[in-house]
Amino acid sequence: MKPVWKITCNDSDITDKLRDRLLSLNLKDEAGMKSDTMDLQLDDRDFECPIPPAKGILKVWLGWGSPEYMGTYVIDEIGLKGNAKTMTIRAKASETAPGYKSPHTFSFDETNVKEIVETIAARHGLTPLVDAKFASDLITHIDQVEESDAHFLTRLAKDYSAVAKPANDKLLFHEKDSEATPSGASKPVLKVLATDTKDWKATLIERSDYKEVQAKWMNHETGLEEWLVVANDSTTGQSFKEKKLFPTRAEAKEAATSKLKEMTQGKLSVDFTLATGDPTIFAEGQASFSGFRTPINGKQLPIRSVSHKLSAAGYTTQVNCSEKAPAVSEKESSDGGG
Repeated sequence: MKPVWKITCNDSDITDKLRDRLLSLNLKDEAGMKSDTMDLQLDDRDFECPIPPAKGILKVWLGWGSPEYMGTYVIDEIGLKGNAKTMTIRAKASETAPGYKSPHTFSFDETNVKEIVETIAARHGLTPLVDAKFASDLITHIDQVEESDAHFLTRLAKDYSAVAKPANDKLLFHEKDSEATPSGASKPVLKVLATDTKDWKATLIERSDYKEVQAKWMNHETGLEEWLVVANDSTTGQSFKEKKLFPTRAEAKEAATSKLKEMTQGKLSVDFTLATGDPTIFAEGQASFSGFRTPINGKQLPIRSVSHKLSAAGYTTQVNCSEKAPAVSEKESSDGGG
């Protein structure tokens, strides 16, 4: 069976115009705050390949039989090569909120992450999708001063070990590496058999030897600074101290948790290519492995990035996964002197 694809430019179907010129199509879906991208390479043998309009809107479908909608992209760059006689069109995922990167000044008081995300989503006409856990911790005060919503939410997400990203008319804010969607439903698990792969490789990386993070917060009832400690299950390792004074215990705990996860992220990384492309695979899903050698076999890992590649050789899907950071929990408070 041959792969099926379709491309429109500014809602005009250009598939037939490109059919005998398409050399390769590469769609990359990234986890986290990174923009998804599209690279389209065309045969410009007669130098008559039409140059698309600046900031043109490309929509792409790809798959087998009935192709899947893969996303909307805005043309960012066009490259032309004389001797090779090719045209390369590079595009980024369409911004669903044009003002998302414009500066704002605002103060949030006596609130929580969920309410902050809802406020920002309303500014841009987006539907907020926020993990329920982010409605529980009180934020007494936080300022956004001449700072874009994109930067502000990225900063907030880092403190809460989360991901903030606008996509498909929604504003997502969810726990990093969570196995559930913001609505609470389980994310689909891709079952990867070694026999289904064209190739695979794995990398083992030693984690840093930090076992805990200390953070201090202001106890407004006593007027004193206090320390708390979050730790993983390691029995040996160093202790890291956050320099910032946090206004509440909850914010100190979230920041310390996020920092420790960041420092101990990923011991095992796996890259594999499916010989038969699968357009339903997306970043931030989960993949389980069967038929592989130790230590891959039996693992379930978060998907970090997915590349869908179409060329004369066929349609393949390349996937990168890596182990999430070990679980952490709060220990008894420290005086900060250790």
